[in-house]
Order: sequence, then structure tokens, then C-alpha cells
Amino acid sequence: MRLVDSPLHLPGVCICCKGGANRECVDTNQKIGNWRVYVCKTCAYEMAQIFGFVEGDDLDRVLGELASLSDALRDAQVALEAAEASQVRVVAVDDVVPYIKKKEGRPRLDGTDPQEEEVRAHA
Repeated sequence: MRLVDSPLHLPGVCICCKGGANRECVDTNQKIGNWRVYVCKTCAYEMAQIFGFVEGDDLDRVLGELASLSDALRDAQVALEAAEASQVRVVAVDDVVPYIKKKEGRPRLDGTDPQEEEVRAHA
């Protein structure tokens, strides 16, 4: 089961109230014939109260926290996709040091200057 912004597959409505076409629903990942079974937020709320899982105020608080976490997860996914798209590569400093030491005309991390060594080698 997973939370969806609105039903994605036919019949596209809540199995209980036949509404919820534009509301958050639980996709039960179950089918009746070729139709997907969804339960809208309103019906799920009523079911939770009937079963005594949570009191109304607690459920509102939990649903609010769930919405906040869903938003944070969505933001993290967007940031991850952006980082992957920009091909940011994280490497260890030890992997970069040999490359820097080999570069001509640039000071080395160990404090020596490759140009001075070249002058001494030709003298």
C-alpha cells in the first residue's frame, strides 16, 4: 500500500464512497477485476476512528506530520536528482593529490614548486 495524490488507475475513485478522484488516497495495490482498489483520506479517517486506532485530534496531527514528511522526502528526491544530473562527484583528497602533484606549473601540496625542480634539473 502507498499514499498517492489522487487515484492513478481505473476506476479512479475510492472503493467506499466512490469519490476522492482529486484527493489523496491509499493505493491498496489490490484489484477487483481490472480495477484498482483505492481508499480516500476521508474514508480512511472514518475507518481509523471506527476501529479506535486513534482519536480524531491525534489522527489530524499524525496526518499533518505525514504530509510534512512526504514533502521533505519529495524535496530530498528533487535535490538528489539535481545532484545526479549535475554529475557532482565526491572523491577523497588522497585520490586527488597525485594528480595535483603531476600538474606542471602549479605548486604541489607538499610545498615544492615543480618549475624550480625543472630549472635545477637543467642547470
